[in-house]
Amino acid sequence: MKSVIRVSTEKIVGRAVVKTAYRPDVVTNLLENVRENVTEELEDVMEDVSQDGKEYDVNRVQNLAFGKPTWQENYFPIRPIEWGAAKAVDGEYSNRSAMGNQCTISGNGEKTATWGVDLESVVSISFINIYYRTDNMPSPGAYYGRFAGFFLYVSNTTYKNDGYLCFHEIQTVDGTPTENQTINCTVHGRYVIYYNERKPDVTYPSYYSQFAYNELCELEVYGCPDEGYYGEYCNQSCPENCHNQICNITTGNCINCTAGYQGPKCSQVCDEHTYGLECSLSCGNCSDGDTCHHVNGTCLKGCSEGVEGEACQKECSPGYYGKGCIHECSVNCGVPRRCNRFTGECEGGCQSGWKEKQCDMSPRSSDDKITSTYAELGDLDKPSTYDELHVYAKADEKM
Repeated sequence: MKSVIRVSTEKIVGRAVVKTAYRPDVVTNLLENVRENVTEELEDVMEDVSQDGKEYDVNRVQNLAFGKPTWQENYFPIRPIEWGAAKAVDGEYSNRSAMGNQCTISGNGEKTATWGVDLESVVSISFINIYYRTDNMPSPGAYYGRFAGFFLYVSNTTYKNDGYLCFHEIQTVDGTPTENQTINCTVHGRYVIYYNERKPDVTYPSYYSQFAYNELCELEVYGCPDEGYYGEYCNQSCPENCHNQICNITTGNCINCTAGYQGPKCSQVCDEHTYGLECSLSCGNCSDGDTCHHVNGTCLKGCSEGVEGEACQKECSPGYYGKGCIHECSVNCGVPRRCNRFTGECEGGCQSGWKEKQCDMSPRSSDDKITSTYAELGDLDKPSTYDELHVYAKADEKM
């Protein structure tokens, strides 16, 4: 059950009852005063209220771990329920002794100790508070040696090594760490995992405990309950080009950008000739050296010579050449329908009776051009073949 902050208007207006019989100007002024006073009191309440592990119906970072499912690796065999994993998310840690029944107490003699909480969805995390067992002794408490060396992970699976290491306690000063820890960890994840170890082949500082424990009296995970928002009050939308609308809960900077965008807030399109996720892909051979579309790599003005496809990265299929591979190689090539994909120049030269690089001109076609030329001049008696032209030219020289 969520606790809800309610501001009493009776307290503010002194139990005055606003009736329609009041003069309009009096009603207006009274309502305005109520509005201002409600706003001021709500701000004071939001500033002063201690959340003590519970969620409140206000738009601000919340303890997202309160009452959520938990697990731990090693239960204390005699009292597995009273000292179970759920004690670390029940909002109670005023009595931090074993007999207070407000802390998890793990089994003795273990080399590793793991505790975790399932936040039940991927959330945007700001910071994590840990309150360790002290047996109500002055700081740093009676069990800082068991607390020493701990690891804190945020993961999207129940396996810590799949996640992000938020913190590893590595101090070597006796009396550390203190029993209360606040760890900044601005990441997104579903599971928060506390882990400690005492490996037999490692030499630890003298004040470290011999075995590993997870004696957590409370672990709080503060963040925004809904993805896509950031800020102290979780009321600012992540930039529209953040991948999956995920951004840093403090700065609003995107964790990753959607395809085609870059920059801290993903507000800039990819540089020329790059596209895709993180602008990490290179454009194909677009026509006239143009850049491609920054999102999908499509060449908007078609392909250059020798390539085809939307991204102009696929070589022409055999038998085709030119821009966008729209031209067919000549059947008159030495190897029919086989030519250079850029220029159309035939492989193996031309078949007999054909010439030019693309084998698209025959002697007969040249004769036709000559005949056409003379026809245009109105002299149909002139020679119409190359051989006749040479004879004609020689005869003309002798005249």
